[in-house]
Amino acid sequence: MDPNNPSQPLQLNGVFVGGFSYQDPNILYAMSTGLNNHNLIQYDFSQNTFRVIANIDSFLPAQDQNWSGYSASVYNDYYDVNFAVGAGKYVVVYNKANNQAALINLADSTFQGLNSSTFVPMNGTLPAASLVHGIQIDKSGRYVAISYSDSTDSNIYVDLQTGTWTNDPYCHRVTGFANVVANCGNQLNNDSSGFGISNLSNPTLHTFLAQDPNGPNRWDSDAHPSWNNARPNMALPFVADMRLSAPSIFPPRSWDDELIAVATDGSNQVWRFAHMHAVQTGYYFTVPFAHVSPDGRYALINSNWGETLGTASDVQETYNGAPIDQMRVDVFLIELNQKYQVPQVDSIPPTIPVFPPGIDGNQNISGIINLTALASDNVGIAAMRYAVDGSWQPEVTTAPFTFLLDTTQLSTGYHWIEAYARDAQNNVTLSNIIGFNANNK
Repeated sequence: MDPNNPSQPLQLNGVFVGGFSYQDPNILYAMSTGLNNHNLIQYDFSQNTFRVIANIDSFLPAQDQNWSGYSASVYNDYYDVNFAVGAGKYVVVYNKANNQAALINLADSTFQGLNSSTFVPMNGTLPAASLVHGIQIDKSGRYVAISYSDSTDSNIYVDLQTGTWTNDPYCHRVTGFANVVANCGNQLNNDSSGFGISNLSNPTLHTFLAQDPNGPNRWDSDAHPSWNNARPNMALPFVADMRLSAPSIFPPRSWDDELIAVATDGSNQVWRFAHMHAVQTGYYFTVPFAHVSPDGRYALINSNWGETLGTASDVQETYNGAPIDQMRVDVFLIELNQKYQVPQVDSIPPTIPVFPPGIDGNQNISGIINLTALASDNVGIAAMRYAVDGSWQPEVTTAPFTFLLDTTQLSTGYHWIEAYARDAQNNVTLSNIIGFNANNK
């Protein structure tokens, strides 16, 4: 907001806002728009003034100084102030202290270091510049992460000291001090709620962090981690918004649609802070994005709160050629002190469901069969669910959880069936897949 008129939002025209300083809460960084004269700008709330930090075009070859279509500047100012800007076919990394810039030419895969005036070939061909999705600079100022909309090349990490790059695809990530945490899933067990941490000197070498304890493994969630509170030589947690990105045959589990924090010290500890109530409608702005404050005390999260906030009638646009969702999206501030202790919950899953001897993979079956898979649980089985040839039927919630297998609806020949057992805490265990032959002649 405008400090001279707190009831009104601050309007900064003609700029892309990068974000607030990590050192001075009164400082806001931005990047001017247009086809030329692209300036990094610093706005000071305490003085209600702004000044130009640097003209990015001055570091580019003369023939490449007219451009548009860049991402907003990203930066760190823990030590020297470093900015990374997507400038047409270049990524420009500007160091304020020395008034120098390193350039990455995405079109011909060449690199010019901070103390050089010469482009040299990089260690391979970079993806097309038109696919650039976003840019990050790690807080040590040494590495730049370039994300691409092509998932195969989704994360390129460039070492600004050597000009070499490494590809570590398929995940949302955020950089800290010479390291990166990513929601790439736990690749050991193939679960989308898994996280990993890597040193940026070798980002493909992952150390896996916490994974949702409520199985079985699934791939139906996504997260944008936030690590503004990262510090050098300190294993501090990061915050993540655990949104459901795809339908699942399984019931909701812990972490789904929650704001959580994940330890990076190898303890596998996770803190659960709030439900986001973010209903995904296919419109980009209904996707929740968490942002943790630099001191680690607060988080911001956007949500349409289950589409209960009314409509944003002043926004009449289209998204990907279709009318956008008009439901209002608000921003919520969450204090991350977990003053209300999370109650202990049952995390022990049921035993593996076992089919009766009549279904063991070799039988010829006809007619309608009463089928009951057997499982046990430390608290009790709440439901069983059965699938025939991968088609999951509604849950059976009444003991003994019998399913009517109607083979008359199946073609003659081989078929298969499986089941899952669920307890009241939504811990789920899958059975083995069992085959049988339908014989309705």
